[in-house]
Amino acid sequence: MKTQQLFGAVLLYSFSLLSPLWAQTNDTRNSTALSDTTVTISDGVTVTATRFPLKLSQTGKVVSVLDREWVKAFEDQPLSLLLKQLAGIFTTGGYQSQGSTQEVFLRGADQGDLLIMIDGVPVSDASQIDQRYDLHYVDPKSIDRIEILKGAQSTLWGSHAVAGVIHILTKQHVDTPVEGSFTAGLGSYQHQSLGGTFGIRKGAWTVRVSGQLEQTEGFNAADVAEPTGDETRDGFSSASGRWSLTRQLTESSRLLYRGSIQGYQTDLDGGAGLDDRDYTADQQHQMHALSWRAVTDRSTFQITQQYLATERVFLNDSTHKTGFSDWSRGDYASKEAFTDAYWTAQWAPTVTSVVGAQVRWNATRQKYRSLSSFGPFESQPLSESTAKTTTLAGFGSVLWQPWSRFSIELGGRVTSHSTFGEHLTYSVNPLWRMSPNIDLLLNVSTGFRAPSLYQLYSEYGTLSLLPETSLNAEIGVSIRSQQQDVMARLVAYQRDIEDAIVFVTDQNFISSYQNVGSEFNRGIELEVESAVGRSIALAAHVTYQEGHRIQDGRKENTAIRRPNVMGGLRMLWSPSPKWSFAPSLQYIGSRQKGPFDPGPDTMEEAWLLGLQGQWTLFDRLSLSGSLMNALNAPYKEVPGYNTAGRTAHITLSYTF
Repeated sequence: MKTQQLFGAVLLYSFSLLSPLWAQTNDTRNSTALSDTTVTISDGVTVTATRFPLKLSQTGKVVSVLDREWVKAFEDQPLSLLLKQLAGIFTTGGYQSQGSTQEVFLRGADQGDLLIMIDGVPVSDASQIDQRYDLHYVDPKSIDRIEILKGAQSTLWGSHAVAGVIHILTKQHVDTPVEGSFTAGLGSYQHQSLGGTFGIRKGAWTVRVSGQLEQTEGFNAADVAEPTGDETRDGFSSASGRWSLTRQLTESSRLLYRGSIQGYQTDLDGGAGLDDRDYTADQQHQMHALSWRAVTDRSTFQITQQYLATERVFLNDSTHKTGFSDWSRGDYASKEAFTDAYWTAQWAPTVTSVVGAQVRWNATRQKYRSLSSFGPFESQPLSESTAKTTTLAGFGSVLWQPWSRFSIELGGRVTSHSTFGEHLTYSVNPLWRMSPNIDLLLNVSTGFRAPSLYQLYSEYGTLSLLPETSLNAEIGVSIRSQQQDVMARLVAYQRDIEDAIVFVTDQNFISSYQNVGSEFNRGIELEVESAVGRSIALAAHVTYQEGHRIQDGRKENTAIRRPNVMGGLRMLWSPSPKWSFAPSLQYIGSRQKGPFDPGPDTMEEAWLLGLQGQWTLFDRLSLSGSLMNALNAPYKEVPGYNTAGRTAHITLSYTF
């Protein structure tokens, strides 16, 4: 019944906004060409869809955006909750203890089928089983904008872009010769934070530096079935620093160096429903990127070199024994070097092309040791000299607008991998402007996911693994009001994956990773955005998704811990220059637990209300606050683990 209420509420809201649009769609007084229009609701410029600046209304790809105003309104939240404000995204970890793993699922796909980029360059951690990137390394206060590009996008962006791409663009601009800020925050569970930024712009040089310290005593993450009262809190502390240095070489070229270093320590539990008093994780990460960019009237050339290094240590000491082992230590490290070069050119007003090349090198070092009643154990160690891969790729695409009402983008990519060899991907993206305010889009594209280093080289690894391959299809319609203050988009999609990499155990109890599965996913998304006057922005979305895997003739549900139905509403209201409010409501449908998860087979649905606000006390002093899960709704993200319940946070900021 609540699911029907959600659909009804969003559809009623959508049609109430869209009713004036139908009368406008036949008004042909405006040009029907795909030309520039006033930038209003969701018509900002995207660089993720095509690698060159393009208005959202001019691309046939499905792009969702959280711009600077929305990011600032929700920046007190973990990044996983910030992403959940957009259609098709479900996350876990944001409502759990702060050191919990933050997972992101786009359109129901596994975490490994999602590519995360920061400032135009893919990021990952080769020491993870699926090479996922830890979202704890990204401070929401450092984010300027987020673009979500949905569907298979491996043609332009490479491996792991099977379900889509999350592109995080960070703050690098400095608007005045000298500027900066200081922040101090307090919150539930003894949460404390201190941060600051400093920027200088002088002549051809621009420098920006920021840092953040954070600490919380937390709460007991394990949902213990029979608590004794002496369960321990799982605390968290972190420190991070970021910097960027820009040198304008000429009027048309610039050199940019950006870097970051992050570290955090967190207490862990022994597993689902199992408290542990001395299990800890210590994680360190650094990133360095150097890029040179040259721009002319009709072309852009950019080359970027990025280096990532991550170290993770998991230590379960022997003073409190809760699991199979009395003592254990896991050491995991990874390095990645990535080179990306591309050239865009506008050959005519109706033809723009992109060609480029990428080189990617990954390596990992891993060791696990433990002591138990059976004696010492040590896993097969992995070293950087052997557990490594190299990927070479060339790609290109052409955007052609032969008629004012029609455009099409065609793209292709050839990838050469050091273990599985060559692979080809392609994309076809036509856009038909049926009227000045109605667009019909169709996307057909392929994607791939290269095996991770763990899946290739660990004791369970298989060197002959092939990449997972996918075929993605989307069809949708986008409608805008003549005044460009209302936008609605309805998209249906299907994603078929072949050669899915699955962990299997044979009849002799020998386990390994194999290409044995096929996956099929489909869904439908509705997004609506509107501006009410000059002070209110509204957004609503609802998603239905389902999926299954076929393995050895058996059909299995792939939506484990992920809802089939989810939706949300959010509002940004600025009644005056000194006040702003951003309430949000999210619906999480019921979910099926995993086969080894504790508790009932079905995880209950939940409605989660969030309240955010900001008040400018004086010219340079402001106070912001947030109240998450304001109604204290019962909600579990992962079976066997607690969530925080109602939490509050306030931040005092001074800018200069």
